[in-house]
Amino acid sequence: MNYAQVRTMLIKQGWQPVFNSEQVNNRVPNSTIDYLIKKGYTEIVDCSGTGLGLCLFQFRNAKGQNLFVTTIDNQSGQESKISGWRIE
Repeated sequence: MNYAQVRTMLIKQGWQPVFNSEQVNNRVPNSTIDYLIKKGYTEIVDCSGTGLGLCLFQFRNAKGQNLFVTTIDNQSGQESKISGWRIE
């Protein structure tokens, strides 16, 4: 599944995107993170600059649990795809 679909499902199930002010306020123009923030994904934690270009996103539920979603194919013109997830 692509990230946009999963994100919509998670929000409908009560998971809230965790706004990452550090990434939003300090983004590098034309970077992968900048591209994802412009798409409205302000829950971005970070992206790797090499290999598969993995990106990490964070959500939180009413119980205070954190859900981290990892994606691949995050470049402009591609649909980010889910690579993995974990709950902490």
